[in-house]
Amino acid sequence: MDLCPTGEELSAYHDGQTANGRLAFIEQHVASCEPCGLEIARLSAMSRLFSTSVRPQLSQIARHRLHDKVDLAMERGLIRLGWALSGIAASVLLIGSALLMHVGSTSYVATARQMSEAAPPWLGVAANSDADSLVANARTPAAALYLADASSGSSGIELP
Repeated sequence: MDLCPTGEELSAYHDGQTANGRLAFIEQHVASCEPCGLEIARLSAMSRLFSTSVRPQLSQIARHRLHDKVDLAMERGLIRLGWALSGIAASVLLIGSALLMHVGSTSYVATARQMSEAAPPWLGVAANSDADSLVANARTPAAALYLADASSGSSGIELP
């Protein structure tokens, strides 16, 4: 006595999606089993009914409304994502700033002590310089113009 194929196997057989090893068995079984033959006939009738029926179509207005709703849903999702990422970024900034303030305050005291003990690099530089002597000792006219004091207007060079 042969066991009947399942409804899924009969549906796959009707759609032509049965594996080759099982195809011959189902073909022989459907030919000899009346309930399975009726099931195949029912599937064929349903397929014919769907193939001859008119498919409903959306009007242009309904299609436009559907597109608007989809666009709105997508936009809301992007806005939510933007707010979430902004919140995360603000949290990282706040935590990072607090951490840097804590770490910076302890290391700043030590750095300030080291800097007060060392002489600043500008200590040996003259505080006052005679701009006219710099301009007069310039080797090129471009250097003289560059070194000239714009406020006093004395460049030491006469322009044509």
